[in-house]
Amino acid sequence: MPNSNGRKLPLYKWSYCPDTCKHEDDGDIIHAILTHRGLYGASDVYHSPSLISGMKAACERILTAIKNSESILIHGDYDVDGIVGAVMLHRFLKSQNADSRIFLPTRQNHGYGLSRDSIDKAVARKIPLIITVDCGISDFTNTGYAREKGVDVIITDHHQVPSALPPAIAIVHPQVPHASYPFPNLSGAGVAYKLILALSEELGANLDERYYLPYVALSIITDIMPVTGENRRFIKDGIKALREGYSPHIELMARAAGYPLAIITERELGIHVGSRLNAPGRLKTPVLSAQFLLEEETTKMVKIADEIDRLNSRRREIQEGLARKALEMAMKENHLPIHVLHDPTWHEGLIGTAASRVMEELGHPVILITKGETGTWKGSGRAPEGIDLFKLIAPNANLLNHFGGHAGACGFAIDGEQIGIFRKAILEQFNIVYPDGFPTPAIEISAQLKPEKLEEKFVEDINAIAPFGRGNPEPLFDLGPFGVETANFVGGGNHLKLSLKGKNHNNDAIFFSAKGIALGDVLGRTVKIAATPKMNEFNGKRNLEFQIKDISPLDS
Repeated sequence: MPNSNGRKLPLYKWSYCPDTCKHEDDGDIIHAILTHRGLYGASDVYHSPSLISGMKAACERILTAIKNSESILIHGDYDVDGIVGAVMLHRFLKSQNADSRIFLPTRQNHGYGLSRDSIDKAVARKIPLIITVDCGISDFTNTGYAREKGVDVIITDHHQVPSALPPAIAIVHPQVPHASYPFPNLSGAGVAYKLILALSEELGANLDERYYLPYVALSIITDIMPVTGENRRFIKDGIKALREGYSPHIELMARAAGYPLAIITERELGIHVGSRLNAPGRLKTPVLSAQFLLEEETTKMVKIADEIDRLNSRRREIQEGLARKALEMAMKENHLPIHVLHDPTWHEGLIGTAASRVMEELGHPVILITKGETGTWKGSGRAPEGIDLFKLIAPNANLLNHFGGHAGACGFAIDGEQIGIFRKAILEQFNIVYPDGFPTPAIEISAQLKPEKLEEKFVEDINAIAPFGRGNPEPLFDLGPFGVETANFVGGGNHLKLSLKGKNHNNDAIFFSAKGIALGDVLGRTVKIAATPKMNEFNGKRNLEFQIKDISPLDS
């Protein structure tokens, strides 16, 4: 377990992949990585939307609504996945002369899922059909409420399927029981896009998919969906369409962040475009992001983008203050294996990202709880690799009013008087699940390489494995030995920039999310690194650099 002196190197157990490490030739290594990850062949083909359970019934009801001029309410979510999915579906339906409207809930007033408020608004406006995007699969009660009020609900979602399905007239979901869809890991917007494809086929519409693909790609990246199968294809085709000018809105956001389309990758899309579009939903309402994506007039588009940019700057400012306060509180109890902290003044839209920051610095799981605008206490947690947060919280779900999540992240609602009891129960559960303390997380090493023999072609060939993300991380290589000549924190103290001296060569390197690592543990030491080689171009010169995942001192 990390101690009060910070994170100790190496951070991970290095696991050497036997399928790839046995190769020495550069071309053989790349081929072996592609084969090992199942990236050859037809793994990333697009599948027919008709294979998704509930698609036929959903199309029939929507086509009836269009034919009878019935109003349709599209119920999205407050994050990027739910926003872009709702915008895509709305734009398509409008192009088919449907009476379509969008409802996007706020974190503060509505919370996650199919909102009763949206149902009441549909009833008041005599809207007989609601289509959810990126939500609804767990909303049994509110779907039943809509049914009682005479409102049909079509659910399109991708989240975990509960044992009892809501009473919707159609559920479009790739993972429902007995589903035959070959790829279960679509994003919420990905499911909405499949519905658009099915509808366009039924309507005989002339659909140019290139206008939609950048949005699907963005949703996959920001929702941290596995970058395998169809999702890998979506990202590749989405970035291609983006570079060809088919998404002026995303292009404007990318340029505002300083990334022209020629150099943008999935990483920049997530960090710089996704974070901006998420900011309004975190601080106020996601409606502003939807307005931006739907605006066609360039001057107005730029004006809304500027407002989103200001909100994003404000979001970063508030988040930094929140994370600093939470870190101070955590440091006072750093002997504990998990931190459950609460403060009624924290912003409920930012406790998740702040928990990530504290977790990265301390290496401990962190749960932050605050009092929302409606008076409800809400919590959000993050855990490092090797710790399953769901296993810690699920046995204590009886203390919560609402709970959802997975191994690395969670969200919940709780009564204020239960916070102390919950904190104690989580600490006890940690000791039950992890009686030997923190398990050391592992990283996969694809090959051991001699830095002095690395060639530019090999570095460029690594791009054949892209796009990268969950399920398909950038390959890591065991590189060294190096002497660390300089080491300085950059990016507000979050990242570590190093100058490495090897055999007849010097290289710069960057270690992202290195906060909490002591400079004395690396400066002047002889080390090897688990890293991905990159080519950096500056002033017309191309230099080999390394993006570090871990450092292992060799002279200890």
